Amino acid sequence: MGSSIAPSGLPAVAPTATTGERLFPIVAVGATAGSPLGAILTEPLFKAGIRPHTMFQITAALLLVHFALYRVIDARQSGRRAQIAQKQEPLAGPGGFSLLLRNPYLLLLAALLLVLNVVNTTGEYVVAHTVLETAASAGTPEAKEAIVGAFYGGYNFWTSVLALVLQAFIASRLVKYLGVGGVVLALPLVALGTYGVVASGVGLAVLRWAKICENATDYSIMNTARQMLWLPTSREEKYKAKQAADTFVVRSGDMLSGVAVFLGTTYFAAGVRSFAIMNLVLIALWLTLAVRLVRYYRSLSASRG
Repeated sequence: MGSSIAPSGLPAVAPTATTGERLFPIVAVGATAGSPLGAILTEPLFKAGIRPHTMFQITAALLLVHFALYRVIDARQSGRRAQIAQKQEPLAGPGGFSLLLRNPYLLLLAALLLVLNVVNTTGEYVVAHTVLETAASAGTPEAKEAIVGAFYGGYNFWTSVLALVLQAFIASRLVKYLGVGGVVLALPLVALGTYGVVASGVGLAVLRWAKICENATDYSIMNTARQMLWLPTSREEKYKAKQAADTFVVRSGDMLSGVAVFLGTTYFAAGVRSFAIMNLVLIALWLTLAVRLVRYYRSLSASRG
């Protein structure tokens, strides 16, 4: 089967599950390879006194370069896209949300993405709260800004480096030896360790590395799993239901995390440890969903050959 990649990250001509399981871990290396460079530049820029609004101008210039490269690639691939479009029927039938709601497998997948994002976003609040508490002891606003900027520069850099290493050397091996279960279960197990450590009352240094491990696993191994889980679905589900899941469901998880943080801090005086315990409860649900989803995936893959 063909293996050209559509803008959504899915193959323009859907591969078999076996082909996709080999393809996605390799393709996803490109999704993480550029991150370390941006992260490594952030810390020295803050230390050099470059303000955030100036960094936005640098980012805008880089986006113009990206746009130019995209136009070149788009022009080169336009003929191939036209050939593929001629061979495929236009998408019709129910919309993305209807497809999600009528398919038990997709409902499980949507629930997993929802819980995943509640846990991850709540974890980011825990990190941000701890960093701001540490920076509060600095004398001037500029010193506080420098502490926060330097922290996140190093934090994002090591997250990106570890994500690249995991994507390049671990993701494909997990798929090869453990199948889809290896990549789907990796992140909840890492998150279980992360928030177990945080709930024990560790300091910022340990919290930093625990969250780096969680985020790196999310951006590499779990990102591969997200794509692979759509392999046994129909073309309509890939191009319609996937968009609903990747937008509405994912952002709903972020929103629910915001609601939990607001209620916890406003009405229950919840601290770092309380939110870590909340995440541990959610991870138990996450693992249950993951195990059921992997079983369903294997059943669908076997039935579709």
